[in-house]
Amino acid sequence: MRLVAVLLLLGLTACGSAPTRLYTLQAIAPTAALAGPVVPYQGPAVRVNTVHVPPEFDRIELVTSSAPGELKISDFDHWSAPLARLAQQVLTADLLARLPPGKVIFPHAARADGELGIAVDILDFDTRPPRASMHVTWTLTSGGPQVERRQGTALLQTPIGGGDAPAVARSFSELMAQLTDRLAANL
Repeated sequence: MRLVAVLLLLGLTACGSAPTRLYTLQAIAPTAALAGPVVPYQGPAVRVNTVHVPPEFDRIELVTSSAPGELKISDFDHWSAPLARLAQQVLTADLLARLPPGKVIFPHAARADGELGIAVDILDFDTRPPRASMHVTWTLTSGGPQVERRQGTALLQTPIGGGDAPAVARSFSELMAQLTDRLAANL
């Protein structure tokens, strides 16, 4: 009986599971529509204060859209950090590539007088081929004595080669870059 139990235990430990793969978002260079690598921006420094992602995507596992109203959770494909934090980081990195030096404040750096805050709310992220899409709204808020708010909304789209995890991560990065292009153009 002991021999059977030991063999069973050895058999279970010998069975390996698929390795967990980690994904992150990548900064993407500005589009040609910006007429150069840097927007001629002379306003106050900007900071991406918050990024909110839809609750169904606010998890460590990658979630993909398999049909309207149907989602698929990947057990072995994970984000390297919470998706909202990754989005905040990549928006900041994308802004660095689009604005003049000294005009972007990193998310955890000390606040600057008069800085312009950016809040982003992603309503939906659809990954069904042939196109990934994202409904997003943003608010730009000045930090000076006269608080000023500007808002925008967009439906962003990019081709997606497939519904696999690398394609989902790449398309999310590309959509965030499109959002950054719009933010930079609206400053």
